[in-house]
Amino acid sequence: MGLTREEKERVKVSIGECITGEPITDEGLANYERIMPTAFHLFARKARRFEGTSLTDDFLRSLGDDLLVALLCRLQAFIERADLRDTDSWDAEITAVVARLYLDEKGGNDATDEEMAEAAICLANLVLIEDKRREGCFAWVDRYSLLSGREGPRKIEAKGSADRSLTNI
Repeated sequence: MGLTREEKERVKVSIGECITGEPITDEGLANYERIMPTAFHLFARKARRFEGTSLTDDFLRSLGDDLLVALLCRLQAFIERADLRDTDSWDAEITAVVARLYLDEKGGNDATDEEMAEAAICLANLVLIEDKRREGCFAWVDRYSLLSGREGPRKIEAKGSADRSLTNI
């Protein structure tokens, strides 16, 4: 993702605040993009976001198909295997994505383990809905939000997709 110099600096500060409390270097940014591409995409979208837009909605709709499918697979495996009540045991990239999206929507700087676990489950459902939207199961999906609960956003099924049902993860 090509970033302007100003966006790149905002991304370095945002990622650095999450890791060490200080901006990361250009080399650190390149490593972060290589090791955690989905989280990097999230921070890049946050740097480009316009005031008043939903980061979760923008993030999910802008993910490339490869990153969306990878995130869906990782979230499903994560939810099946992780101790959702112990965020210290979570995968680093999943933690970064869930925390940034949840705290951005909540408008705070802290979340309990229970809030983070619920946000991870909601994110998995939203990613699944976005994947199904791209497959043509839905003609329209309202704004994505982790605060909308497990049901997710309002959506209109596409014609002929009534036999394809979504189940919660």
